[in-house]
Amino acid sequence: MKKELLEQALDQINFEFESSYLYLSMSTWAADNGYPGTAKWMDKQAEEEISHGKKMMHFLQEVNERVLLKPIAAVPTDFPGFMDLFKLSLEHEKKVTARINALYEAALAEKNYPMANLYNWFINEQLEEESTLVDIITRLEKVPTPIGIMMMDDRLGSR
Repeated sequence: MKKELLEQALDQINFEFESSYLYLSMSTWAADNGYPGTAKWMDKQAEEEISHGKKMMHFLQEVNERVLLKPIAAVPTDFPGFMDLFKLSLEHEKKVTARINALYEAALAEKNYPMANLYNWFINEQLEEESTLVDIITRLEKVPTPIGIMMMDDRLGSR
């Protein structure tokens, strides 16, 4: 594997773990602000991001590449409001999607088809992530009242 492609892959692993940390921060904010369902939903998101990072790590290990983990950047710990959690999550997932797409293209350019196949799985995963967040935001925009927010919080807690 070319050094540049490996560096991109390692950066993405780090970004997945940073994503987990961001969702954990959102989870604690939600719990502190009386949104237990959203706290649970964000916690599940954090777990999912860790599993994504580990999936990428294990792939590199399977192809005999050394995985070097980097420090995780600080994430916000305070958020303007309930709706902002989801808008910020959608913005973040769009960044993840762009990064995954770039990795897929780089793997194809190098004719590293096993790696391209791995990132193809993540392309589909990102479609689901963004779609889910758009759905949540759309529903909240339709009923932005306190009762609507509490109903969405309850719904998110059933994840």
